[in-house]
Amino acid sequence: VEAAPDLEAAAPVEVSITAFRFAPPGVEPDVVDRVNAALPAAIQARGAAFVTGSVFQGRPILRACVINPRTGDAEVRLLVDEARAAGAALLAELG
Repeated sequence: VEAAPDLEAAAPVEVSITAFRFAPPGVEPDVVDRVNAALPAAIQARGAAFVTGSVFQGRPILRACVINPRTGDAEVRLLVDEARAAGAALLAELG
């Protein structure tokens, strides 16, 4: 998440849960919020990754919980790629 220019960490990573948002530079905050509110369902509909949505400090966020000890870099990269792709598609649609 930290390496992607269009994602931002929404809270410190603790245990196995990470909270983050799709937040490309230069996009109005209200548009970013609308995209993030719709993003969990959009990611799940793509069928390759699963995240849940929540609200942190009044803003919609994504939450990913990784509990399988065999989860590796490839699976984490897939989640990030899916969040970015689905976020970009929603931004084109909603923005």
